[in-house]
Amino acid sequence: YSACFIPIMLVSSPPFPCKLSDGRNEQGPRLRYFLDTDNIIEHSDRILALKDQEDTKYHYEIYVRGFKSHWKGTNELPLVDPQLRGRICAWNFRVVDHCSFPRELAERSLSFFDRCMVSCGTRCLTEEMAWLTGMAALHLAIKIHHTAPIGVDFLAALSRNQFTVQQILAMENLMMRSLLWYLHSPTATEFAYSFVSLLPSNMASSPIKEEIFERSKIILQSSICEAFFVPFRTSSTAFAAVINVMEDMTLLQEGNNLTYFFEEQIGCQLLHLVNGCEEYNNVKLLREKLRELAWVASE
Repeated sequence: YSACFIPIMLVSSPPFPCKLSDGRNEQGPRLRYFLDTDNIIEHSDRILALKDQEDTKYHYEIYVRGFKSHWKGTNELPLVDPQLRGRICAWNFRVVDHCSFPRELAERSLSFFDRCMVSCGTRCLTEEMAWLTGMAALHLAIKIHHTAPIGVDFLAALSRNQFTVQQILAMENLMMRSLLWYLHSPTATEFAYSFVSLLPSNMASSPIKEEIFERSKIILQSSICEAFFVPFRTSSTAFAAVINVMEDMTLLQEGNNLTYFFEEQIGCQLLHLVNGCEEYNNVKLLREKLRELAWVASE
C-alpha cells in the first residue's frame, strides 16, 4: 500500500456543515463544562468512579496484559509508528474542529484507537490499517458521545475514497469487539474538570478555576497526539497538567492551604499518589514531559 497515504486535509476556515446520518446538515454545539463549587461530594464521588473505571476497564496496561496473555511468548508489542499516530490524531482533531464538535471526541477516539491497536496485534500495523482504525475510532466516538453524529459516508469522502463505507463499518465492528464494548473511557479532560471543580471557592474563585481548567485542557489536548503519554493513566496525566498550570499561575506555594488541599485531599486521598509509589513517580515524569511539550509549543 502506498506509504504516502494521507486523507484529505481540512482547512480551518470557512467551516462547512457536516452531513449527518439522517441527511441533515448541522454544526453541533461545543461541549461546555460548568465549574460547580457546591457539589464537593458529587465531584469526589465522580473522581472515584472515573478512577475505578480507569483501573478496571480502560487503562492501557490492561490491554497490554491481554495481548501478552493471548500471544504467549511474544514480548514485543504491536506499536504503531509514533509519527503516523500523531498524523492520525491531528487529522481527527481537524475533523471535529471543522464540524464544530467538542474536541474531547477526538480525545475519546484516540483511546479507542490505542486500545484497539494493541488488542488487534499485527493485523492493524500497516499504514493503511492504522488510518482505517483511526477513522473508525473517530466515527464511533462521535456516534456514541455526541448528539449529532456524522454519516460514515462523510468520513469515506474525507479519505478521498481510499476506504469504503463498508470497510469503515467493518473496522468499527472489529473495534467494538476487541474493546469488549468498553466505549466510555474516562478522558484526561474529565479528570481535570473534576479536580478543578473540587477546589474550595474560598481558595480559588470561579474565574480562577475557569482559567486553570482552560489552560489544563489546552495542555492535555496537545498531549493526546504524543505517543509517550499512551501507557500512562489519564488521571495521572490530568493531575500533572493541573499542577503545572497552578504552579505557573503561582497558586501553589509551600505551606498554603490550596497546595495542601490539592496534593493531600485530591492526590493522596482520591488518587492514592503516595510519595515513593510508582504512580507518584509517574506524575513527576509526566509533569516534566508536559513542560517540555508546552515549551516546544511556545517556540
